[in-house]
Amino acid sequence: VFKLTVIETIVQDNVNLTQSYSFTSDSRKTLKKLVDEALEETKWRLMSDGISYRLGYLNGRLRAYEREEDIKNLVMKSKKLKSKQTSSDATKNTRNRTLKTPDGKEVIL
Repeated sequence: VFKLTVIETIVQDNVNLTQSYSFTSDSRKTLKKLVDEALEETKWRLMSDGISYRLGYLNGRLRAYEREEDIKNLVMKSKKLKSKQTSSDATKNTRNRTLKTPDGKEVIL
């Protein structure tokens, strides 16, 4: 079963309506950056259609990820996880953490 939760957001811009396109573009980029940063550690994301601007209002849609697989993908994309250590990596790392006892045995720390 595919579940999709979407919330539409509308924010009034404080830029004068007579301003040039570059100001509205800056407003969209600024809001996108703020939303992305605020939602980074949640299961909500700004949808791919991004932020639109019309008559002084910024519009966007947020999507909630509910399936376990989707949430795993979000975590992997956030790059906050370290890659899984393989057994050969573990063996390599233990060579640097060994001590020799007086009777010549090697102790792994």
